[in-house]
Amino acid sequence: MLFRSKPVSSAAYIDSIKTEILFAKENSYKTLIFTIGNSAFKYAQNLSHPPFIIEIGNFVYDSLKLAKDYGFKDIILISKIAKMTKIAQNFKNTHNRFGEIRFEELKQISKKRLGLNIDIKETKTLRGIIEQLDKTVQARFYDLINKEAKKSIKKWFKEIDIKTIIAP
Repeated sequence: MLFRSKPVSSAAYIDSIKTEILFAKENSYKTLIFTIGNSAFKYAQNLSHPPFIIEIGNFVYDSLKLAKDYGFKDIILISKIAKMTKIAQNFKNTHNRFGEIRFEELKQISKKRLGLNIDIKETKTLRGIIEQLDKTVQARFYDLINKEAKKSIKKWFKEIDIKTIIAP
């Protein structure tokens, strides 16, 4: 089941997410897929036998809280790398008005966990940083971001079994 119409105001958007979660519950879905953005939504649609897909916009924390409140424990979160990086940096809402990616922090964790020396002065975008990395290192970097995002979410909601996926 796919819903694509989204309201404009934050409150209305969150209400629409709540409605979709309630629909999933009433129809006995056990797993939800939350997507951030159109690319992630399209990626989720191409999964084999995808569970219930809900496009959550930037409302990561609010959506996860609603899912938890309605008894969902198994959630897959799919996003592009930039939004997942913000989640890894503990952003509860990934909209730019709530802050930008902290590149110095990203540089430090990449050095500490992966031994990478990424050049953040050369570029001010995550895409630019990723382009500095060869394919093998990119995969390790994506894995690091996924792990850190999962850790952030587990801090907020210990009872949720979260799987994070970075959409290509």
